[in-house]
Amino acid sequence: MPEGHLIHRYARDQHAALAGQVLSVSSPQGRLDARPYDGRRLRAVEAYGKHLLYHVDGAPGLHVHLGMRGLFLRYDDPDVPPRKGVRLRLAGASVAYDLIAPTRCEPLPADGERALRA
Repeated sequence: MPEGHLIHRYARDQHAALAGQVLSVSSPQGRLDARPYDGRRLRAVEAYGKHLLYHVDGAPGLHVHLGMRGLFLRYDDPDVPPRKGVRLRLAGASVAYDLIAPTRCEPLPADGERALRA
């Protein structure tokens, strides 16, 4: 199971490097509607406990919880095609992250972030 320090490292060191970039966002697996996030600027990535919160301009917050088996794969070449089972691909100018097997990967409703923090 990914522990809290790994979640905070994703938010602070890895995914935060994407902040400020317009991202190519997709869901090769098809279980997430990535259209509200694709082609928009990522403002920030935040860790809250074992939750990752992605704040994207003009889109609902995106909530990721890795659960027991979830993980991110990093590609230094964002043009490398994602695997078939990838739930979420976040690709910036020089790096891509593929999310595999999360417990949660979902848009947050308007009051969802407040409820999650409560």
